Amino acid sequence: MAKIDQKTAIKKVSKQGLEIRNLPEEFKNDELVVLAAVENDNYALYFASKELKSKREFIKKVVKKFGGALQFADETLKADKEIAKIAVKSHWIVYNHLNEFLKNDKELLELALDSKSRLISNDTPLETCALKFKDDTDIVKQAVKKWGCAIQYASDRLRNDKEIGLIAVQDVGGALEYLSERLKNDKEIVVAAIKNDSYALQYASTTLQKDKDILKLVKG
Repeated sequence: MAKIDQKTAIKKVSKQGLEIRNLPEEFKNDELVVLAAVENDNYALYFASKELKSKREFIKKVVKKFGGALQFADETLKADKEIAKIAVKSHWIVYNHLNEFLKNDKELLELALDSKSRLISNDTPLETCALKFKDDTDIVKQAVKKWGCAIQYASDRLRNDKEIGLIAVQDVGGALEYLSERLKNDKEIVVAAIKNDSYALQYASTTLQKDKDILKLVKG
């Protein structure tokens, strides 16, 4: 590669972040170039110099905008709570990639659950958090308000909690599948689930699947 200057390097990585891997080593240690690359693609941080990935203030700056880049930072910084907080605030899904020590921290979990981004699919901090939080009423309630099916990762005790069960099925009717057998036989719960999604009937108890009021509701 012909010799290029910083301005040209920034231009290249701004168009294609991973192009940083083909640049001379000096640019992999250049904060402006690496920032421009990460702005285009979080994975670009992987190709930054070891020195830069170990630079605390630089990594704080990076994860504030692009939380997912934390996975490529130096191991000591991945275990830094202050940096983890900044990254999780940037995007909740970063929580799922924190180490076990940090996942034991309730403040970080609450930050992830408080994220404005809606939790979808099987991605919820409740899945990967410490076991003690799966039996924490406030935490589980907060999780199912974001995504009803997060109830599947709660403790047996809380999957049998009617208040939490209602919150879950009012958000996602199909969350009925993950509630306790007692709640699957609770008419108020089942009606709430079916009002949200008629297909949720399949998860109700055998008794309620034959209930006249519920069948009338399903048929509309």
